[in-house]
Amino acid sequence: MDTMLTLLKDVWHLDAPNLLISVTGGAKNFKMKPRLKEMFRRGLINVAKSTGGWIISGGMNEGVMKQVGDAVHDHLVAQGSKAGLVAFGIATWGCVKGKKTLVNEGDSWPAEYKDDVETGTNGKSALNPNHSHFILVDNGTQYIFGGEIDFRAKLEAKISEKYKEDGEWKDGREGGREGGQYVSHSRTSVLCCSVLSDTGLLLV
Repeated sequence: MDTMLTLLKDVWHLDAPNLLISVTGGAKNFKMKPRLKEMFRRGLINVAKSTGGWIISGGMNEGVMKQVGDAVHDHLVAQGSKAGLVAFGIATWGCVKGKKTLVNEGDSWPAEYKDDVETGTNGKSALNPNHSHFILVDNGTQYIFGGEIDFRAKLEAKISEKYKEDGEWKDGREGGREGGQYVSHSRTSVLCCSVLSDTGLLLV
């Protein structure tokens, strides 16, 4: 996971978050009452903006992941900028519809993603265009959702060991393991939010 932290810090130049908002929930046939949908979208953005947090979802253009993307889009329309708002999509590479458009043999970047170049939808979903960053996990499988779950959990745990000080990433385990003492109050908190489509409940 150290390589991933290098990507976040030195390649994408992201400040360490004060909070990780990890959103999970249904991907298919997702239904949410209009009032709850509005509350979810507004609350998600308000928490992320007020805390300097990152939003993390599965990144697909379906279910609760689409709701996350729509919330980011609504914020962009209202504020005119994505500045300061980080929304990660962490998805399984083998399930991304149109993933071949992301492979650029000419080494010219950024790639232009197109989800309409591939027919069929079984085991595949398009990426949601409103997430700001994507990490696509290739575990060698095709059309099997969930291959990113273990990686996502480990990445969230790794990020949570860090904290922000003047925009810089710091280790939240100051002083090492002596006496089992950790500076736990300095570490990045993780807020897990599960959305249950059948009941319309938000579990935090």
